[in-house]
Amino acid sequence: MLFGNVTEFREALRDYIIQEGFEIVRDKNEKTRVIAHCSSEGCLWRIHASPLPDGVTYKIKTFQSEYTCVRTIKNTNATSKWIAKKLAKRLHANPDMKIDGIRSEIHESYGIEPSNMPLYRARVKAMDEIEGNHGESYGKLPVYAEVVRETNSGSLVKIEYDRTRLDGYHLKGPYGRVLLAAIALDGNNGLFPVAFAIGRGVVEAINEIIPEVTHRVCGRH
Repeated sequence: MLFGNVTEFREALRDYIIQEGFEIVRDKNEKTRVIAHCSSEGCLWRIHASPLPDGVTYKIKTFQSEYTCVRTIKNTNATSKWIAKKLAKRLHANPDMKIDGIRSEIHESYGIEPSNMPLYRARVKAMDEIEGNHGESYGKLPVYAEVVRETNSGSLVKIEYDRTRLDGYHLKGPYGRVLLAAIALDGNNGLFPVAFAIGRGVVEAINEIIPEVTHRVCGRH
Protein backbone atom coordinates (compact mmCIF):
# COMPACT_ATOMS: atom_id res chain seq x y z
CA MET A 1 0.00 0.00 0.00
CA LEU A 2 1.33 3.43 -0.98
CA PHE A 3 0.96 6.84 0.68
CA GLY A 4 1.77 10.28 -0.69
CA ASN A 5 4.26 11.09 2.08
CA VAL A 6 5.14 10.30 5.69
CA THR A 7 2.46 12.65 7.05
CA GLU A 8 -0.25 10.89 5.07
CA PHE A 9 0.97 7.52 6.37
CA ARG A 10 1.05 8.71 9.99
CA GLU A 11 -2.51 10.01 9.71
CA ALA A 12 -3.69 6.73 8.19
CA LEU A 13 -1.92 4.77 10.93
CA ARG A 14 -3.55 6.88 13.65
CA ASP A 15 -6.99 6.39 12.09
CA TYR A 16 -6.42 2.65 11.87
CA ILE A 17 -5.36 2.04 15.47
CA ILE A 18 -8.17 4.23 16.81
CA GLN A 19 -10.71 2.44 14.63
CA GLU A 20 -9.39 -0.97 15.70
CA GLY A 21 -9.19 0.05 19.36
CA PHE A 22 -5.62 -0.54 20.50
CA GLU A 23 -2.54 1.48 21.44
CA ILE A 24 0.89 1.30 19.83
CA VAL A 25 4.49 2.09 20.66
CA ARG A 26 6.33 3.96 17.93
CA ASP A 27 9.85 2.52 17.93
CA LYS A 28 10.88 4.83 15.09
CA ASN A 29 8.87 7.81 13.92
CA GLU A 30 11.19 9.52 11.48
CA LYS A 31 10.90 10.88 7.97
CA THR A 32 13.00 7.98 6.71
CA ARG A 33 11.09 5.21 8.53
CA VAL A 34 8.17 4.51 10.84
CA ILE A 35 8.23 1.35 12.94
CA ALA A 36 5.57 0.55 15.54
CA HIS A 37 4.26 -2.39 17.56
CA CYS A 38 1.24 -3.02 19.77
CA SER A 39 1.69 -1.73 23.31
CA SER A 40 0.08 -4.84 24.85
CA GLU A 41 2.57 -7.42 26.03
CA GLY A 42 2.55 -10.56 23.91
CA CYS A 43 0.61 -9.06 20.99
CA LEU A 44 2.34 -9.67 17.64
CA TRP A 45 0.91 -6.66 15.75
CA ARG A 46 3.70 -4.73 14.05
CA ILE A 47 4.20 -2.37 11.12
CA HIS A 48 7.19 -0.95 9.27
CA ALA A 49 7.01 1.66 6.50
CA SER A 50 9.61 3.73 4.67
CA PRO A 51 9.90 5.87 1.53
CA LEU A 52 10.45 4.61 -2.00
CA PRO A 53 13.55 5.67 -3.97
CA ASP A 54 11.87 9.01 -4.78
CA GLY A 55 12.28 9.87 -1.08
CA VAL A 56 8.67 11.02 -0.70
CA THR A 57 6.16 8.26 -1.47
CA TYR A 58 5.69 5.98 1.52
CA LYS A 59 5.17 2.22 1.35
CA ILE A 60 4.37 -0.38 3.99
CA LYS A 61 7.25 -2.86 3.93
CA THR A 62 6.26 -5.15 6.81
CA PHE A 63 2.82 -5.59 8.35
CA GLN A 64 1.78 -8.15 10.96
CA SER A 65 -1.95 -7.42 11.06
CA GLU A 66 -3.14 -9.93 13.68
CA TYR A 67 -3.47 -8.67 17.22
CA THR A 68 -4.66 -10.44 20.36
CA CYS A 69 -5.04 -7.50 22.73
CA VAL A 70 -8.34 -6.37 24.26
CA ARG A 71 -10.09 -3.47 22.54
CA THR A 72 -9.97 -0.19 24.48
CA ILE A 73 -12.47 2.68 24.38
CA LYS A 74 -9.91 5.15 25.77
CA ASN A 75 -7.26 5.84 23.14
CA THR A 76 -4.51 8.42 23.69
CA ASN A 77 -4.10 8.78 19.93
CA ALA A 78 -7.55 10.39 19.74
CA THR A 79 -6.25 13.87 20.55
CA SER A 80 -8.35 17.03 20.43
CA LYS A 81 -6.68 17.94 17.13
CA TRP A 82 -7.65 14.57 15.63
CA ILE A 83 -11.23 14.83 16.91
CA ALA A 84 -11.54 18.39 15.56
CA LYS A 85 -10.44 17.27 12.11
CA LYS A 86 -12.90 14.37 12.08
CA LEU A 87 -15.81 16.53 13.24
CA ALA A 88 -15.16 19.59 11.07
CA LYS A 89 -17.83 18.78 8.48
CA ARG A 90 -20.45 17.83 11.08
CA LEU A 91 -19.84 20.99 13.11
CA HIS A 92 -19.95 23.08 9.96
CA ALA A 93 -23.43 21.70 9.28
CA ASN A 94 -24.46 21.91 12.94
CA PRO A 95 -22.34 24.52 14.77
CA ASP A 96 -24.59 24.30 17.85
CA MET A 97 -23.74 20.64 18.48
CA LYS A 98 -23.19 20.05 22.20
CA ILE A 99 -20.44 18.00 23.82
CA ASP A 100 -22.77 15.03 24.34
CA GLY A 101 -23.57 15.08 20.63
CA ILE A 102 -19.88 15.17 19.74
CA ARG A 103 -19.21 12.26 22.09
CA SER A 104 -22.00 10.23 20.47
CA GLU A 105 -20.69 10.96 16.97
CA ILE A 106 -17.16 9.89 17.88
CA HIS A 107 -18.34 6.77 19.68
CA GLU A 108 -20.61 5.74 16.82
CA SER A 109 -17.96 6.32 14.16
CA TYR A 110 -14.83 5.09 15.96
CA GLY A 111 -15.97 3.14 19.02
CA ILE A 112 -14.08 5.30 21.52
CA GLU A 113 -15.18 7.47 24.44
CA PRO A 114 -12.87 10.47 24.94
CA SER A 115 -13.08 12.43 28.19
CA ASN A 116 -14.72 15.86 28.32
CA MET A 117 -11.57 17.99 28.04
CA PRO A 118 -10.39 16.69 24.62
CA LEU A 119 -13.96 17.09 23.35
CA TYR A 120 -14.18 20.71 24.55
CA ARG A 121 -10.80 21.52 23.02
CA ALA A 122 -11.73 19.75 19.79
CA ARG A 123 -14.90 21.78 19.48
CA VAL A 124 -13.00 25.04 19.98
CA LYS A 125 -10.37 24.07 17.39
CA ALA A 126 -12.98 22.96 14.87
CA MET A 127 -15.01 26.16 15.26
CA ASP A 128 -11.83 28.23 14.90
CA GLU A 129 -11.23 26.52 11.56
CA ILE A 130 -14.83 27.08 10.49
CA GLU A 131 -15.48 30.60 11.77
CA GLY A 132 -11.95 31.88 12.23
CA ASN A 133 -9.97 32.57 15.39
CA HIS A 134 -11.40 35.43 17.46
CA GLY A 135 -8.00 36.85 18.32
CA GLU A 136 -6.86 36.85 14.70
CA SER A 137 -10.17 38.39 13.61
CA TYR A 138 -9.83 41.28 16.06
CA GLY A 139 -6.27 41.77 14.87
CA LYS A 140 -7.60 42.49 11.36
CA LEU A 141 -9.80 45.38 12.52
CA PRO A 142 -7.19 48.10 11.81
CA VAL A 143 -6.84 46.80 8.23
CA TYR A 144 -10.62 46.76 7.85
CA ALA A 145 -10.83 50.33 9.13
CA GLU A 146 -8.20 51.47 6.63
CA VAL A 147 -10.05 49.80 3.75
CA VAL A 148 -13.28 51.55 4.77
CA ARG A 149 -11.51 54.92 4.82
CA GLU A 150 -9.99 54.31 1.38
CA THR A 151 -13.14 53.00 -0.31
CA ASN A 152 -15.75 55.17 1.41
CA SER A 153 -14.59 58.76 1.29
CA GLY A 154 -15.72 60.78 4.28
CA SER A 155 -16.38 57.75 6.49
CA LEU A 156 -15.37 57.94 10.12
CA VAL A 157 -14.01 54.70 11.57
CA LYS A 158 -13.03 54.57 15.22
CA ILE A 159 -11.65 51.48 16.96
CA GLU A 160 -11.80 51.58 20.73
CA TYR A 161 -9.66 49.20 22.77
CA ASP A 162 -9.94 48.26 26.43
CA ARG A 163 -8.69 51.16 28.48
CA THR A 164 -5.82 50.90 30.92
CA ARG A 165 -6.48 52.74 34.17
CA LEU A 166 -3.78 54.83 35.80
CA ASP A 167 -4.05 55.72 39.46
CA GLY A 168 -1.80 57.00 42.20
CA TYR A 169 -1.28 56.60 45.94
CA HIS A 170 0.42 59.31 47.96
CA LEU A 171 3.35 57.84 49.87
CA LYS A 172 3.85 58.90 53.45
CA GLY A 173 7.29 59.36 54.93
CA PRO A 174 10.27 61.65 54.53
CA TYR A 175 10.48 61.29 50.72
CA GLY A 176 6.85 61.74 49.74
CA ARG A 177 6.05 61.37 46.06
CA VAL A 178 3.25 59.27 44.52
CA LEU A 179 3.14 55.55 43.71
CA LEU A 180 1.68 55.34 40.18
CA ALA A 181 0.14 52.10 38.90
CA ALA A 182 -1.31 51.22 35.49
CA ILE A 183 -4.07 48.62 35.90
CA ALA A 184 -5.93 46.58 33.27
CA LEU A 185 -8.26 43.56 33.27
CA ASP A 186 -6.93 40.06 32.62
CA GLY A 187 -8.68 37.16 30.88
CA ASN A 188 -10.60 36.30 34.06
CA ASN A 189 -11.86 39.89 34.40
CA GLY A 190 -9.56 40.46 37.35
CA LEU A 191 -7.23 43.39 38.00
CA PHE A 192 -3.80 43.03 36.39
CA PRO A 193 -0.94 45.45 37.18
CA VAL A 194 0.69 46.47 33.90
CA ALA A 195 3.35 48.80 35.30
CA PHE A 196 4.17 50.94 38.31
CA ALA A 197 6.50 53.80 39.13
CA ILE A 198 7.12 56.52 41.71
CA GLY A 199 6.63 60.07 40.48
CA ARG A 200 5.29 63.51 41.28
CA GLY A 201 1.65 62.67 40.55
CA VAL A 202 -0.87 61.23 38.10
CA VAL A 203 -1.58 64.46 36.23
CA GLU A 204 2.09 65.34 35.88
CA ALA A 205 2.94 61.81 34.66
CA ILE A 206 0.19 61.80 32.04
CA ASN A 207 1.05 65.25 30.74
CA GLU A 208 4.70 64.26 30.42
CA ILE A 209 4.40 60.77 28.91
CA ILE A 210 1.08 60.69 27.03
CA PRO A 211 -0.14 64.29 26.77
CA GLU A 212 -2.53 63.50 23.91
CA VAL A 213 -4.54 60.88 25.82
CA THR A 214 -8.05 61.65 27.09
CA HIS A 215 -8.23 61.82 30.89
CA ARG A 216 -10.69 62.98 33.51
CA VAL A 217 -10.66 63.94 37.17
CA CYS A 218 -12.41 61.50 39.50
CA GLY A 219 -15.48 63.20 41.00
CA ARG A 220 -15.26 61.10 44.15
CA HIS A 221 -11.83 62.43 45.07
